[in-house]
Parts: sequence; structure tokens; C-alpha cells
Amino acid sequence: MTDRASLPLCVDLDETLLLDDTFRLGLKRLWRDPLRIPAFLVRLAAGGRPAAKDWLAEKFPLDPATLRYRGALVAYLRAEKASGRKLYLVSAASQKIVDAVARHLGLFDGAYGSGARGNLKGRRKAAFIIEKIGPRFCYAGDSHADLAVWNRASAAILCGKAVTLRAALRPAVEAAFGRRDRHHRPAA
Repeated sequence: MTDRASLPLCVDLDETLLLDDTFRLGLKRLWRDPLRIPAFLVRLAAGGRPAAKDWLAEKFPLDPATLRYRGALVAYLRAEKASGRKLYLVSAASQKIVDAVARHLGLFDGAYGSGARGNLKGRRKAAFIIEKIGPRFCYAGDSHADLAVWNRASAAILCGKAVTLRAALRPAVEAAFGRRDRHHRPAA
């Protein structure tokens, strides 16, 4: 097993593994059913963003087979898995969506999303990874919110607009997948 293969790889979902944001996809579907907007707002006010994400995922489930994936990253993950590397899907998306995508791809050793544990974003996500997976890890993400995770990571994978953050990162960049990566719908 190479050094890289021994370093667990944690992958974000929205705009990293996927080219889209699942919360925004859920909101688009909600706007087509305006009678449900008050119920959504109640969930948002009562339980915050994680409760609102769960509600959207339950009322407007997304089919992982129809989502747009970052094709080059999926291919990279398949190769890393074949080399023996442990892969984890760790996302601020609803746990329901994270589980569905993980089942669909069949690549991940664990899948963790937002819900009862709170919104897995930024510093909270970094602390969760360290506690659950360990202090040494590689993280694949896409945004400024991921800087808090990369600052604790041993290596980074940059996706989408995050390729412009390379100079601001502490860890070594293992790979980068730009904004123009073609999408594909991987078979389960």
C-alpha cells in the first residue's frame, strides 16, 4: 500500500462529487409546489438548516442515478478504491441524500451527512472527520467553507472553483479537478 493509499480520503458531495448543490436542487423542486413552502419555513425556523435539508430530502427525494457527477473525480475515486484506499463521503447535505449517493456509487467505506449531528460544514466538519476517521486525512472539496477542513488535512483535492485557492492551502495538493469537468451519470 502506497503512502497515499494509507491516507483516508474524505470527499464532499455538493459541487465536489456532484456538479450541483443538493439543497438548491431541493429548493427548485419546492418552488414548483408552493403550498409546501410554509411547512419548509417552519422546519427551517424550528430546526435550522439541517432540519430544512432533511425535510426537503424526504418530501422531494433526489434520484442519485439522475444527478450530475464530476466525472474525472469519480474515475479518480474508483482508481483510489482499487488501490486499497479508504474513501468517506462527508457532506453538509442531508444524511438521506448522502446515503443514497453512497449506495448508488458503491465506493465509500462510510457516508456522513448533516442531520442530528448538526450541519457538517467548515470547522464542524473538520472536527467530525478527526474524531470519526482520524487526524491524518486527505480532503476533496470545492469552496472557501472547506478551508477550515483543508487547514486540518494532510492533503487536499481541489474541485471546481476551489482550484483558485491552491495558494491559500497549507496541505499538499494531491489532485485538482477544474470547473469544466464533464459530467456523467455513473452506473451503480
